[in-house]
Amino acid sequence: MIDAKRAPLDLMDTVYTLAYWMTGSEVATNELFRRTFDTAEINASETELLKAFRECYLNIFAHESSRNIPASLHTPRNLPISSIFKRYADIKLSVLLSEVCELNHRDIAIIIGKPVETIRLWLSWGRKSFIKDAGEHVWQCDTSGLATLREKTVKSGLSADLEEV
Repeated sequence: MIDAKRAPLDLMDTVYTLAYWMTGSEVATNELFRRTFDTAEINASETELLKAFRECYLNIFAHESSRNIPASLHTPRNLPISSIFKRYADIKLSVLLSEVCELNHRDIAIIIGKPVETIRLWLSWGRKSFIKDAGEHVWQCDTSGLATLREKTVKSGLSADLEEV
């Protein structure tokens, strides 16, 4: 299980951050955050809280977001939309749990309910997907005349070259 115990405020911050990354909207983030804490028991462990977060996300956004699933070579064509959305959401959440919460693969597997080998594969795919999405965002910003993500990255001291992605 998760080794380090986080303070309640840290857990709240983590759930809010995950919610924002998963939804991309302040309104949706607030709703997901509220429902997660309404669903989870008062003395829930971090693992149980993150499981509740996942279930709330899938319950709230499964129907709304299924039309925004990016095309992928790794997504079978014969799966129903709800299964594809769930897989996409689980891959994205796996990456966020690894990067934002700094959880290990075993802990992520427990939260998502999949084998560790699947989580490792999903983390590889998911990270590539985030990089691809970031590259598309750079292109969209360039065509709109706004400051590019690359410019913002360079200004913040991160020197990732997103143009090569």
